[in-house]
Amino acid sequence: MLSLGLQNKGILKPKILYVLDFLSMGGVERLSYDFLNNVDDAYFDIHLLILEGGKFEDEFKKLNIQIHDLSAYYNKPLKQVFAIRKLIKQLRPAIVHTHNRKGAGLVYLGSRGFQTKLVRTFHHFGSRGFLRNLLNLYLLNNYDSNLFVSNSFKQDFIRNYKLKKAPSASVIYNGVDFKRFAAKSDCIKDELGIHEDALLIGMVGNFVSIKDQLTVCKAFKQIEQDLPKARLIFAGNHNIDSKHFLDECMQYCKQNGFEDKVFFLDSRKDVPQLLAELDLFVFSTLADTFGIALIEAMGAGVPAISSNIGPISEITEKGKYVPLFENGEVDDLAIKMKAMLKIPKEENQLAMRAQQFAIDHYAIRTHIDATLEVYKRLVKN
Repeated sequence: MLSLGLQNKGILKPKILYVLDFLSMGGVERLSYDFLNNVDDAYFDIHLLILEGGKFEDEFKKLNIQIHDLSAYYNKPLKQVFAIRKLIKQLRPAIVHTHNRKGAGLVYLGSRGFQTKLVRTFHHFGSRGFLRNLLNLYLLNNYDSNLFVSNSFKQDFIRNYKLKKAPSASVIYNGVDFKRFAAKSDCIKDELGIHEDALLIGMVGNFVSIKDQLTVCKAFKQIEQDLPKARLIFAGNHNIDSKHFLDECMQYCKQNGFEDKVFFLDSRKDVPQLLAELDLFVFSTLADTFGIALIEAMGAGVPAISSNIGPISEITEKGKYVPLFENGEVDDLAIKMKAMLKIPKEENQLAMRAQQFAIDHYAIRTHIDATLEVYKRLVKN
């Protein structure tokens, strides 16, 4: 087991062991990075435990925090349980905070017999199936605090699992470090060979089952001839199981003759720079529980459109700050895209109001303070 970082930081403070299953470029990892990079709290000594590496690993290992790396035991859950148990015995953390189901299960097993409190943040339902559902319910009932990223998601969770209520549950909205969006650059147009006067439409999100990039492609087809300067950029990763979502989009664009106007990028570390160049951000989703990418776009001052699902309606105050389109409704999306693109970005008053709203309600400091209050409450009990 590899430990990195400060060895004696806050030795007398209550310890928090913050657990991430992997260090990909997803929303959970971005939130966690912003949290750990900004927490700097005098009350707790926070350690990070990672179960698997990923594309975000280098950035995490630059944080001013002690890291315990169990990626050498990837796909060896029994060894991970024993390593977690050894680490808990060594650190004696007051709280272990997990996010994904695998980590939550391993931590539960590894913490048996210790007095540490267990916290889990629910970001999504995860893969379905009887045994997985059973595990989720068992962990829900055996964790000391269950945090949900939106009230809509919490209510959906309760309905889907046929519960009367979620035990020990509360809602803490995700947060974004808006300081990351201060830098401006013209890197994307230069990188992709796009003319400087092009209208850039973009979506940030991995190609997975809950996203719907294909509807964006179909809406773009309806507007690209009327707006010949329009270009469409997708920034998002995929894995073997979800590659067909990417392939379907690429095939659709090719079959309809505008593949030269659409750019499929992998996950990006320069999302703030990408957003700075966009004239319109589209967030097309079927089942997100919060929508960090949308909040990032709003906070960057980019005019945005999003799917009308419960959590998105909640975080935008029922579309008050972001026009919402109905899922899969290509015509509705195309009409809204055209309307937004007719307004110069720097004159879009709705985008300006959305930016201030995002900064006021979803800054990372707000998320940190709410999370630390949960920690403090559990330590006192």
